[in-house]
Amino acid sequence: MNMNKIKEKYVSMSNVKKITMGLVLLALVVVLILVFRNDSTSAKSYDYDDFSEYITVGDYKSVGYEVEEAVITDEEVQAQIQENLTAAQVTNELTEGVLTEEDTANISYVGKIDGEEFDGGSAENYSLDLANSTFIDGFAEGLVGKTIGDTVSIDLTFPDDYSSEDLAGKDVVFDVTINSRTVVTVPEYDEAFIKESSDYDNKKDYEKNLKATMLEDKIAANENEAQTNMFLTILDSSEIVEYPEKELTEAKESSIQMYKTIAEEYGMEYETFVEEQMGVSVEEFEVQASEYAESVVKQNLVIYSIAKDEGISVTDKEYQQFLDDALEEAGYDRESFKAANNDEDIEVYAEENDFYSKMLMETVIDKLVEYNK
Repeated sequence: MNMNKIKEKYVSMSNVKKITMGLVLLALVVVLILVFRNDSTSAKSYDYDDFSEYITVGDYKSVGYEVEEAVITDEEVQAQIQENLTAAQVTNELTEGVLTEEDTANISYVGKIDGEEFDGGSAENYSLDLANSTFIDGFAEGLVGKTIGDTVSIDLTFPDDYSSEDLAGKDVVFDVTINSRTVVTVPEYDEAFIKESSDYDNKKDYEKNLKATMLEDKIAANENEAQTNMFLTILDSSEIVEYPEKELTEAKESSIQMYKTIAEEYGMEYETFVEEQMGVSVEEFEVQASEYAESVVKQNLVIYSIAKDEGISVTDKEYQQFLDDALEEAGYDRESFKAANNDEDIEVYAEENDFYSKMLMETVIDKLVEYNK
Protein backbone atom coordinates (compact mmCIF):
# COMPACT_ATOMS: atom_id res chain seq x y z
CA MET A 1 0.00 0.00 0.00
CA ASN A 2 1.13 3.51 -0.75
CA MET A 3 1.32 5.46 2.50
CA ASN A 4 1.40 8.78 0.63
CA LYS A 5 -1.84 8.44 -1.30
CA ILE A 6 -4.08 10.13 1.25
CA LYS A 7 -1.74 13.10 1.54
CA GLU A 8 -1.19 13.20 -2.24
CA LYS A 9 -4.90 13.85 -2.68
CA TYR A 10 -4.24 17.26 -1.19
CA VAL A 11 -0.70 18.62 -0.95
CA SER A 12 2.49 16.61 -1.22
CA MET A 13 5.94 18.01 -0.47
CA SER A 14 7.82 14.72 -0.91
CA ASN A 15 10.91 14.32 -3.11
CA VAL A 16 11.65 18.04 -3.01
CA LYS A 17 15.28 18.92 -3.75
CA LYS A 18 15.20 22.63 -4.48
CA ILE A 19 12.15 24.47 -3.24
CA THR A 20 10.87 27.98 -3.72
CA MET A 21 7.98 29.65 -1.98
CA GLY A 22 6.21 29.94 -5.30
CA LEU A 23 5.86 26.18 -5.45
CA VAL A 24 4.02 26.09 -2.16
CA LEU A 25 1.17 28.40 -3.10
CA LEU A 26 -0.44 26.52 -5.98
CA ALA A 27 -3.63 27.77 -7.53
CA LEU A 28 -6.63 26.67 -5.52
CA VAL A 29 -4.56 24.51 -3.16
CA VAL A 30 -5.88 26.59 -0.32
CA VAL A 31 -3.80 25.67 2.69
CA LEU A 32 -6.06 26.53 5.58
CA ILE A 33 -3.77 26.75 8.55
CA LEU A 34 -4.56 25.25 11.96
CA VAL A 35 -8.32 25.02 11.65
CA PHE A 36 -9.89 22.17 13.49
CA ARG A 37 -13.36 20.82 14.01
CA ASN A 38 -15.79 23.02 15.87
CA ASP A 39 -15.95 21.33 19.23
CA SER A 40 -15.33 22.70 22.68
CA THR A 41 -11.85 21.23 23.03
CA SER A 42 -10.40 22.26 19.65
CA ALA A 43 -8.42 25.40 18.97
CA LYS A 44 -10.30 27.59 16.53
CA SER A 45 -9.19 29.90 13.79
CA TYR A 46 -11.30 32.16 11.59
CA ASP A 47 -14.05 31.97 14.21
CA TYR A 48 -15.42 35.46 13.62
CA ASP A 49 -18.96 36.83 13.75
CA ASP A 50 -18.20 39.62 11.31
CA PHE A 51 -15.63 38.93 8.58
CA SER A 52 -16.16 42.40 7.10
CA GLU A 53 -13.74 43.68 9.73
CA TYR A 54 -11.01 41.80 7.87
CA ILE A 55 -12.06 41.39 4.25
CA THR A 56 -14.44 42.70 1.63
CA VAL A 57 -15.31 39.69 -0.50
CA GLY A 58 -15.83 40.37 -4.18
CA ASP A 59 -18.84 39.24 -6.17
CA TYR A 60 -19.00 35.47 -6.02
CA LYS A 61 -22.41 34.75 -7.54
CA SER A 62 -21.95 35.94 -11.12
CA VAL A 63 -18.28 35.63 -12.03
CA GLY A 64 -18.82 32.87 -14.57
CA TYR A 65 -17.89 29.22 -14.64
CA GLU A 66 -16.96 27.77 -18.01
CA VAL A 67 -15.65 24.25 -18.42
CA GLU A 68 -13.80 23.48 -21.62
CA GLU A 69 -15.26 20.55 -23.53
CA ALA A 70 -13.21 17.41 -23.01
CA VAL A 71 -12.14 15.50 -26.12
CA ILE A 72 -9.77 12.56 -26.42
CA THR A 73 -8.37 11.83 -29.87
CA ASP A 74 -7.20 8.47 -31.20
CA GLU A 75 -3.69 9.92 -31.37
CA GLU A 76 -3.83 10.69 -27.65
CA VAL A 77 -4.94 7.13 -26.94
CA GLN A 78 -1.98 5.74 -28.89
CA ALA A 79 0.39 8.11 -27.09
CA GLN A 80 -0.98 6.91 -23.75
CA ILE A 81 -0.48 3.31 -24.81
CA GLN A 82 3.18 4.09 -25.49
CA GLU A 83 3.45 5.68 -22.03
CA ASN A 84 1.87 2.56 -20.51
CA LEU A 85 4.36 0.36 -22.35
CA THR A 86 7.27 2.50 -21.17
CA ALA A 87 5.96 2.39 -17.59
CA ALA A 88 5.93 -1.41 -17.81
CA GLN A 89 9.51 -1.67 -19.05
CA VAL A 90 11.88 -3.99 -17.21
CA THR A 91 15.51 -3.15 -16.47
CA ASN A 92 18.06 -5.94 -16.15
CA GLU A 93 21.79 -5.92 -15.45
CA LEU A 94 23.62 -8.38 -17.71
CA THR A 95 27.06 -9.65 -16.73
CA GLU A 96 27.84 -11.34 -20.05
CA GLY A 97 28.23 -10.15 -23.61
CA VAL A 98 29.89 -7.29 -25.44
CA LEU A 99 29.18 -3.57 -25.09
CA THR A 100 27.60 -1.71 -28.00
CA GLU A 101 27.50 2.05 -28.53
CA GLU A 102 23.82 2.06 -27.50
CA ASP A 103 24.44 0.43 -24.11
CA THR A 104 24.50 1.87 -20.62
CA ALA A 105 27.47 0.31 -18.87
CA ASN A 106 28.16 -0.10 -15.18
CA ILE A 107 31.88 0.51 -14.71
CA SER A 108 34.53 1.03 -12.07
CA TYR A 109 37.55 3.04 -13.14
CA VAL A 110 40.79 4.55 -11.93
CA GLY A 111 42.46 7.43 -13.75
CA LYS A 112 46.20 8.04 -13.48
CA ILE A 113 48.50 10.81 -14.67
CA ASP A 114 52.20 9.91 -14.67
CA GLY A 115 51.25 6.79 -12.75
CA GLU A 116 49.53 8.69 -9.95
CA GLU A 117 45.81 8.79 -9.22
CA PHE A 118 44.22 12.25 -9.26
CA ASP A 119 41.21 13.78 -7.54
CA GLY A 120 37.93 13.06 -9.32
CA GLY A 121 39.52 10.50 -11.63
CA SER A 122 38.12 7.34 -10.05
CA ALA A 123 34.69 5.88 -9.33
CA GLU A 124 33.01 2.61 -8.40
CA ASN A 125 29.89 1.21 -10.07
CA TYR A 126 29.38 4.27 -12.25
CA SER A 127 26.49 4.11 -14.76
CA LEU A 128 27.65 5.46 -18.13
CA ASP A 129 25.39 5.97 -21.14
CA LEU A 130 27.84 5.29 -23.94
CA ALA A 131 25.78 7.16 -26.54
CA ASN A 132 25.54 10.30 -24.40
CA SER A 133 28.77 10.33 -22.45
CA THR A 134 30.02 13.54 -20.86
CA PHE A 135 33.48 12.06 -20.34
CA ILE A 136 36.42 13.30 -22.40
CA ASP A 137 36.51 12.18 -26.02
CA GLY A 138 37.62 8.60 -26.45
CA PHE A 139 36.54 7.28 -23.06
CA ALA A 140 33.14 5.88 -24.04
CA GLU A 141 34.37 4.96 -27.50
CA GLY A 142 37.15 2.93 -25.89
CA LEU A 143 34.60 0.69 -24.19
CA VAL A 144 32.53 -0.16 -27.26
CA GLY A 145 33.19 -3.74 -28.37
CA LYS A 146 34.79 -4.72 -25.07
CA THR A 147 33.63 -7.78 -23.11
CA ILE A 148 31.71 -7.45 -19.87
CA GLY A 149 33.86 -8.56 -16.96
CA ASP A 150 37.12 -7.44 -18.55
CA THR A 151 39.39 -4.63 -17.37
CA VAL A 152 40.70 -2.41 -20.14
CA SER A 153 43.18 0.45 -20.24
CA ILE A 154 42.31 3.55 -22.22
CA ASP A 155 45.08 6.05 -23.08
CA LEU A 156 43.68 9.56 -23.57
CA THR A 157 44.62 13.22 -23.36
CA PHE A 158 42.64 15.93 -21.60
CA PRO A 159 41.66 18.77 -23.96
CA ASP A 160 43.82 21.89 -23.79
CA ASP A 161 40.73 23.90 -22.82
CA TYR A 162 39.62 21.43 -20.14
CA SER A 163 37.80 23.09 -17.22
CA SER A 164 40.47 22.06 -14.71
CA GLU A 165 43.76 23.80 -15.42
CA ASP A 166 45.57 21.06 -13.45
CA LEU A 167 44.40 18.45 -15.98
CA ALA A 168 44.21 20.43 -19.21
CA GLY A 169 46.44 18.99 -21.95
CA LYS A 170 47.78 16.14 -19.83
CA ASP A 171 48.00 12.48 -20.83
CA VAL A 172 45.87 10.13 -18.73
CA VAL A 173 45.38 6.39 -18.46
CA PHE A 174 42.04 5.02 -17.31
CA ASP A 175 41.89 1.42 -16.08
CA VAL A 176 38.25 0.49 -16.49
CA THR A 177 36.49 -2.63 -15.21
CA ILE A 178 33.26 -3.35 -17.06
CA ASN A 179 30.90 -4.70 -14.41
CA SER A 180 27.69 -5.10 -16.41
CA ARG A 181 25.44 -3.50 -18.97
CA THR A 182 21.91 -2.28 -18.43
CA VAL A 183 19.25 -3.67 -20.71
CA VAL A 184 15.83 -2.03 -20.78
CA THR A 185 13.08 -4.20 -22.26
CA VAL A 186 9.85 -2.50 -23.30
CA PRO A 187 6.98 -4.97 -23.75
CA GLU A 188 5.28 -5.40 -27.08
CA TYR A 189 1.79 -4.02 -27.44
CA ASP A 190 -0.01 -7.32 -27.78
CA GLU A 191 -2.65 -9.44 -26.08
CA ALA A 192 -0.12 -10.72 -23.54
CA PHE A 193 0.58 -7.16 -22.38
CA ILE A 194 -3.14 -6.32 -22.33
CA LYS A 195 -3.99 -9.37 -20.21
CA GLU A 196 -1.11 -8.68 -17.82
CA SER A 197 -1.91 -5.00 -17.31
CA SER A 198 -5.72 -4.83 -17.51
CA ASP A 199 -8.98 -6.72 -17.25
CA TYR A 200 -9.21 -7.05 -21.03
CA ASP A 201 -7.87 -9.55 -23.57
CA ASN A 202 -7.99 -7.66 -26.86
CA LYS A 203 -6.91 -4.30 -28.26
CA LYS A 204 -10.39 -3.08 -29.15
CA ASP A 205 -11.80 -3.39 -25.63
CA TYR A 206 -8.56 -2.22 -24.03
CA GLU A 207 -8.43 0.94 -26.12
CA LYS A 208 -12.15 1.62 -25.65
CA ASN A 209 -11.74 1.47 -21.86
CA LEU A 210 -8.51 3.48 -21.98
CA LYS A 211 -10.19 6.22 -23.99
CA ALA A 212 -13.13 6.32 -21.56
CA THR A 213 -10.76 6.56 -18.59
CA MET A 214 -8.75 9.31 -20.26
CA LEU A 215 -11.96 11.20 -21.00
CA GLU A 216 -13.02 11.00 -17.34
CA ASP A 217 -9.64 12.34 -16.28
CA LYS A 218 -9.81 15.14 -18.86
CA ILE A 219 -13.30 16.13 -17.72
CA ALA A 220 -12.12 16.23 -14.10
CA ALA A 221 -9.04 18.27 -15.06
CA ASN A 222 -11.12 20.75 -17.04
CA GLU A 223 -13.58 21.11 -14.17
CA ASN A 224 -10.72 21.69 -11.75
CA GLU A 225 -9.23 24.34 -14.04
CA ALA A 226 -12.60 26.08 -14.30
CA GLN A 227 -13.00 26.01 -10.51
CA THR A 228 -9.48 27.41 -10.14
CA ASN A 229 -10.18 30.26 -12.54
CA MET A 230 -13.51 31.02 -10.87
CA PHE A 231 -12.00 31.12 -7.39
CA LEU A 232 -9.03 33.21 -8.45
CA THR A 233 -11.40 35.73 -10.01
CA ILE A 234 -13.24 35.99 -6.69
CA LEU A 235 -9.95 36.17 -4.79
CA ASP A 236 -8.58 38.93 -7.01
CA SER A 237 -11.73 41.02 -6.57
CA SER A 238 -11.64 40.67 -2.77
CA GLU A 239 -9.83 43.24 -0.66
CA ILE A 240 -8.18 42.89 2.71
CA VAL A 241 -9.35 45.39 5.31
CA GLU A 242 -7.00 44.17 8.02
CA TYR A 243 -5.16 40.90 8.51
CA PRO A 244 -6.21 39.04 11.68
CA GLU A 245 -3.01 38.87 13.70
CA LYS A 246 -3.64 35.43 15.19
CA GLU A 247 -4.13 33.65 11.87
CA LEU A 248 -1.37 35.61 10.17
CA THR A 249 1.11 34.56 12.86
CA GLU A 250 -0.08 30.96 12.72
CA ALA A 251 0.27 30.87 8.92
CA LYS A 252 3.82 32.24 8.97
CA GLU A 253 4.95 29.99 11.82
CA SER A 254 3.36 26.96 10.19
CA SER A 255 5.12 27.70 6.90
CA ILE A 256 8.51 28.10 8.57
CA GLN A 257 7.97 24.97 10.65
CA MET A 258 7.18 23.00 7.50
CA TYR A 259 10.55 23.92 6.05
CA LYS A 260 12.30 23.16 9.32
CA THR A 261 10.76 19.70 9.18
CA ILE A 262 11.86 19.22 5.57
CA ALA A 263 15.37 20.35 6.50
CA GLU A 264 15.43 17.82 9.33
CA GLU A 265 14.33 15.06 6.93
CA TYR A 266 17.29 16.00 4.71
CA GLY A 267 19.60 15.88 7.72
CA MET A 268 20.32 19.61 7.45
CA GLU A 269 20.14 22.58 9.74
CA TYR A 270 17.24 24.90 8.92
CA GLU A 271 19.52 27.85 8.12
CA THR A 272 21.76 25.73 5.89
CA PHE A 273 18.78 24.22 4.08
CA VAL A 274 17.28 27.62 3.32
CA GLU A 275 20.55 29.07 2.06
CA GLU A 276 21.69 26.05 0.02
CA GLN A 277 18.43 24.60 -1.26
CA MET A 278 16.39 27.78 -1.68
CA GLY A 279 19.18 30.13 -2.57
CA VAL A 280 18.21 32.90 -0.17
CA SER A 281 19.20 34.04 3.30
CA VAL A 282 17.04 33.13 6.28
CA GLU A 283 16.00 36.79 6.55
CA GLU A 284 14.90 36.85 2.90
CA PHE A 285 13.09 33.55 3.29
CA GLU A 286 11.16 34.76 6.31
CA VAL A 287 10.07 37.85 4.37
CA GLN A 288 8.78 35.45 1.72
CA ALA A 289 7.09 33.42 4.46
CA SER A 290 5.29 36.56 5.63
CA GLU A 291 4.10 37.27 2.09
CA TYR A 292 3.00 33.65 1.74
CA ALA A 293 1.13 33.87 5.05
CA GLU A 294 -0.76 36.93 3.81
CA SER A 295 -1.79 35.03 0.67
CA VAL A 296 -2.93 32.05 2.70
CA VAL A 297 -4.90 34.17 5.17
CA LYS A 298 -6.61 36.10 2.39
CA GLN A 299 -7.74 32.86 0.77
CA ASN A 300 -8.93 31.54 4.11
CA LEU A 301 -10.88 34.69 4.85
CA VAL A 302 -12.65 34.48 1.49
CA ILE A 303 -13.56 30.82 2.04
CA TYR A 304 -14.71 31.27 5.63
CA SER A 305 -16.57 34.48 4.93
CA ILE A 306 -18.52 32.87 2.09
CA ALA A 307 -19.17 29.79 4.23
CA LYS A 308 -20.59 31.96 7.01
CA ASP A 309 -22.74 34.07 4.66
CA GLU A 310 -24.10 30.96 2.94
CA GLY A 311 -24.66 29.00 6.15
CA ILE A 312 -22.20 26.31 5.05
CA SER A 313 -20.84 24.03 7.73
CA VAL A 314 -19.58 20.49 8.04
CA THR A 315 -21.24 18.09 10.46
CA ASP A 316 -19.26 15.43 12.28
CA LYS A 317 -21.11 12.74 10.31
CA GLU A 318 -20.14 14.37 7.02
CA TYR A 319 -16.55 14.74 8.20
CA GLN A 320 -16.31 11.08 9.19
CA GLN A 321 -17.70 10.05 5.81
CA PHE A 322 -15.15 12.29 4.15
CA LEU A 323 -12.37 10.47 6.01
CA ASP A 324 -13.80 7.07 5.07
CA ASP A 325 -13.95 8.10 1.40
CA ALA A 326 -10.36 9.35 1.52
CA LEU A 327 -9.24 6.07 3.09
CA GLU A 328 -11.08 4.00 0.49
CA GLU A 329 -9.57 6.01 -2.33
CA ALA A 330 -6.11 5.34 -0.89
CA GLY A 331 -6.80 1.62 -0.46
CA TYR A 332 -7.31 1.53 3.30
CA ASP A 333 -9.93 1.03 5.94
CA ARG A 334 -9.48 2.55 9.40
CA GLU A 335 -7.76 -0.47 10.92
CA SER A 336 -5.36 -1.11 8.05
CA PHE A 337 -4.44 2.58 7.98
CA LYS A 338 -3.70 2.51 11.70
CA ALA A 339 -1.59 -0.63 11.34
CA ALA A 340 0.40 0.86 8.46
CA ASN A 341 0.82 4.29 10.06
CA ASN A 342 2.56 3.62 13.36
CA ASP A 343 -0.74 2.98 15.18
CA GLU A 344 -1.95 6.51 14.36
CA ASP A 345 -5.70 6.94 13.88
CA ILE A 346 -6.96 8.57 10.71
CA GLU A 347 -8.49 11.36 12.85
CA VAL A 348 -5.05 12.31 14.17
CA TYR A 349 -3.51 12.19 10.71
CA ALA A 350 -6.40 14.19 9.29
CA GLU A 351 -6.06 16.88 11.95
CA GLU A 352 -2.32 17.14 11.36
CA ASN A 353 -2.96 17.56 7.62
CA ASP A 354 -6.04 19.76 8.04
CA PHE A 355 -8.58 17.61 6.22
CA TYR A 356 -11.52 19.36 7.87
CA SER A 357 -10.74 22.71 6.34
CA LYS A 358 -10.12 21.13 2.95
CA MET A 359 -13.56 19.55 3.15
CA LEU A 360 -15.06 22.93 3.99
CA MET A 361 -13.23 24.44 1.03
CA GLU A 362 -14.62 21.77 -1.31
CA THR A 363 -18.13 22.44 0.00
CA VAL A 364 -17.75 26.17 -0.58
CA ILE A 365 -16.41 25.58 -4.08
CA ASP A 366 -19.43 23.39 -4.84
CA LYS A 367 -21.70 26.26 -3.80
CA LEU A 368 -19.73 28.71 -5.97
CA VAL A 369 -20.08 26.39 -8.96
CA GLU A 370 -23.81 26.16 -8.32
CA TYR A 371 -24.09 29.98 -8.40
CA ASN A 372 -21.89 30.53 -11.43
CA LYS A 373 -22.82 27.79 -13.87
